[in-house]
Parts: sequence; C-alpha cells; structure tokens
Amino acid sequence: HDVSRRQHRGAGADQPALTPAEHRRRLGAFGERVAARFLTARGGVVLAGNVVVGRGEIDLLVRFGSTVAAVEVKTIIPSVASDEPLDHFTPAKARQVSQLAAALTPAVYRVDVVGVTVRRRGVDIRWLPNAC
Repeated sequence: HDVSRRQHRGAGADQPALTPAEHRRRLGAFGERVAARFLTARGGVVLAGNVVVGRGEIDLLVRFGSTVAAVEVKTIIPSVASDEPLDHFTPAKARQVSQLAAALTPAVYRVDVVGVTVRRRGVDIRWLPNAC
C-alpha cells in the first residue's frame, strides 16, 4: 500500500452552505483530482476521467506502461478515526466497476482503487492496484 500526505485548506466560512448532494459531488471531484495527481506522480498517465459506460461511470482510466487500469476513487471525511475509504469499495461496487471496464473497447481488465481520506491535517491516500 502506498500512502502519501498532502495539505489542503477547507472552504472559507463566508461561503454559502452546500446541499448534501453538492457536498458529495465536490468531495468526490476533489478526491478524483488528488488521485489523478497521486497516480501521475507514480508513473501513471491519466487517459480520461468520469468515463460514462452505459448507465455507469468509471472515475479514472490510467495507463501504467502497457496496462490500462479502471480506477475507482473513494473519498471520505471520516466521522471517526477508524473510517477507511477502501471499506466503501464493496463487492457489489467491485463487480460493477469490473463489468464497466470489461465493456470498454478495448476492454480493461485491471481495476485499481484509490482511497482518499480528508482530514484537518491534510489528505491521506491509499492505492490498491489490482483490487479485483
């Protein structure tokens, strides 16, 4: 497991409150940007983000050498210290991402997961290559 820490300051107090759906969307988009930079720093080349496949979506397509990975990004702001974003990558989600990746042309058979945990002190990142 690869772990990295980066600093990020939260939104200012003068901004209007977000709806829960908008907060989740922004948090997810932030996590995807963090994951893309993280994987690029480790030799990956981001080919695309938010790839729509049928009725589903793959967060990132990243090439590592001659291998392309469909990357699922899970981002959380933990409510308790033991919260782990990779725990949110359920067997059902693993099946869904694998099926979406296999439906691409050419098919992608590697699925990676990147967990992004946003804390006051910065961001923790965990990368699980070949998650399923």
